[in-house]
Amino acid sequence: MTLGMEGGAFEAFDYDIRNLEKPRFFLSEDDDQGALRRWTPSVVNYGMDPWDLLHGEGLTEYLVLEPDFSSVSRAGGESGTFRWSTDEQEGRESADNYYRSTEGIQVDDGILYMVTKTSKRLYTLDLDAGTYSSVSTQGGLFDVRCCALHCLCFYLCARLVINRRVNSD
Repeated sequence: MTLGMEGGAFEAFDYDIRNLEKPRFFLSEDDDQGALRRWTPSVVNYGMDPWDLLHGEGLTEYLVLEPDFSSVSRAGGESGTFRWSTDEQEGRESADNYYRSTEGIQVDDGILYMVTKTSKRLYTLDLDAGTYSSVSTQGGLFDVRCCALHCLCFYLCARLVINRRVNSD
């Protein structure tokens, strides 16, 4: 597979094919410095097997969050902008600072959801606007310090996406 050829603690994979001429593939890494990767193939040929898109040349970029610290809410929510960088170290530093140990990702209609284990946050990235928001997964009824909460949050995000797809058909 093109993404992750160098090895790593890869956790989740998803894709955005709203633009069939420019599909985007995302891969998370469950590591404190595990930068979220976005890969765009150089040649798009769906052929008989879409998995073939994952082999070959392409552009690998890494998520870099740029928080707006003036937007932090009393409830622990934060927001900002993001960009994609070809500099892996820059992506790893951003992961270490803001989104450590990404557990899961889900992409739906231009929105990427990701849950982080170490920083205990649910992130929502608007892939078109280049903006994001995040909220803490701690507190309230489910104030726990284990992976189960993150699995629950990811499951709820996935159910939201499925319900949105069913209701839009």
